Amino acid sequence: MSDEVPVALSGSVPQAPDLVRCGACGAALVLDDGICPGCGQIFCPGCGHLLGEDETDDCPACGLALSFACPGCGFAVMAGVRLCPECSVLFVRSCPACGARILAAPARCPECGRSFDLERRFSATIFAAQPGIVLVKCPGCATKYSSELGACPRCGQRVCPQCYLLLYGDELTCPNCGFRASRRCPSCRADMPLGVGCCPSCGQALCPACGSGLGEGEMACPHCGAGLALYCPACGAEVTAAAQTCPRCGEPLED
Repeated sequence: MSDEVPVALSGSVPQAPDLVRCGACGAALVLDDGICPGCGQIFCPGCGHLLGEDETDDCPACGLALSFACPGCGFAVMAGVRLCPECSVLFVRSCPACGARILAAPARCPECGRSFDLERRFSATIFAAQPGIVLVKCPGCATKYSSELGACPRCGQRVCPQCYLLLYGDELTCPNCGFRASRRCPSCRADMPLGVGCCPSCGQALCPACGSGLGEGEMACPHCGAGLALYCPACGAEVTAAAQTCPRCGEPLED
């Protein structure tokens, strides 16, 4: 790192308003991150002022405290961190009520007063990795699968393909790393989560691996060749498409 510290980050990256340019090396980075992944230059996540190695307490430009104690466990984390590495508390970085940018972990939004609840958000376990592929273990049913699918092929639990954080409800963007875990339905073009077996908007049957449309009764994807299987929602046993009840637990099965 150079002894001469530049004053601040440069402007936003075209077509990516949440990104800025590092004032030291020019790499695109997220302001919240507090460190450039290209050159290691640290900066204030509040105003973007580039920091020297001895500037670790408060930003000399805007006065922001550069670290805070996690309200879940007391672990000291950087002001823009989204997930506590010690206890997995997920920090709010944008107020859901007014959209204000949030740093540290206030109990309420400083702009509109909206209260924030602590949420622990865990990640899928990585059990194997090699260049180009990461295999994870589903925390719900213990199925092992490639993270790029975006969801467990057995129970449907969704996971961010980039940071492996579990995704819930209608989340299409990872609240930790910002990855957009979605694709377009081939029939109605609605934005939908990765790894789902049917479009939530139009009901089109889909290949969970590649998102291609499937015809009625197809048990292999005609586009990518992935073999498909059906599982009982109660006990996880594999069932046939014609089964009316689960052969293991007797659970009634829908058409």
